[in-house]
Amino acid sequence: MKITNIHQKMTETEFLKNINREDSFVPPKKGDGEIAASLYISDDAQKRFEAEAVRPLERERADVPIYCGIYNTDKAVAAAVEGCTKEERIFVYGIINSNFLMGNTSSLTEEERQANIALGMKKAEYAAWNFIPEASREKFLEAMNTIAKIASAGKADENGNMNYGIKRANYLGHGSNLVELSYNLNADDMKNIDSAAYEEYQRIGEENSGKDRFYNQAEFFSNWYNKQLSSKQGRNMIQEYIEKLDEKSDEYFKKEVKNKKLPTYFDSIDASNKETFLAGIMEFMAKNQNFLSQILSREISDSFWRN
Repeated sequence: MKITNIHQKMTETEFLKNINREDSFVPPKKGDGEIAASLYISDDAQKRFEAEAVRPLERERADVPIYCGIYNTDKAVAAAVEGCTKEERIFVYGIINSNFLMGNTSSLTEEERQANIALGMKKAEYAAWNFIPEASREKFLEAMNTIAKIASAGKADENGNMNYGIKRANYLGHGSNLVELSYNLNADDMKNIDSAAYEEYQRIGEENSGKDRFYNQAEFFSNWYNKQLSSKQGRNMIQEYIEKLDEKSDEYFKKEVKNKKLPTYFDSIDASNKETFLAGIMEFMAKNQNFLSQILSREISDSFWRN
């Protein structure tokens, strides 16, 4: 069984060390292929790779919607996939979670982060032409394009934690019945509204651990929130804060996101079917060795492409 290795100069010793199995390497035969990076592993080793590396990652994935925070955009995606299979919904929301709106990108260079977004948009194109209903296709691609732009414009702090600049909406329901709820404050909002209360909230967290920390902080936040709502001054303060968030989010979108040009790393790939999509990824890996290698290796090993 053949696996293309993007590390062109990897030796047999290094390969064995990486997979920690002396019985895994099968020397390639003369004439087996023109790509110098190709290595062969035994069928048993391939099965172990799938069991130990791929399947645990797939178990972490769930049929849970991932939202960008813009209601019309999120609803367009939710409506487009509501009639799809569970596997197809996981695939689409996995794009948003793993290619677009990653929480932390410290393992990637900025160029790789942008390339990962481009990969996500190509996967969205595959979804549009292969299982998204025709009536929803245009709105789905527009929505995914918007989320990709939000992702591309995002900024990482010194630890790789991402800030995408958009106020997150809260929803009820699912699919075409998705309904936007009033904005719910969280601890970060409390920090901006009432710094003294936030310091107390932090102190409670530092003085407790485990479940006690969670429950005590939650109780403090709930009491603080209810206290604000019980007075006219508090309600006005919260309303003004939310209005400013809306204005800031809208201004950010118009300035940083709306006209953002998306990266084009994978534009030439034919996304009309699985075979041409994977062939395009393999060709990209061969030409761009050691670039986005972990993500691309995981991508071609995903069970979605094998089924």
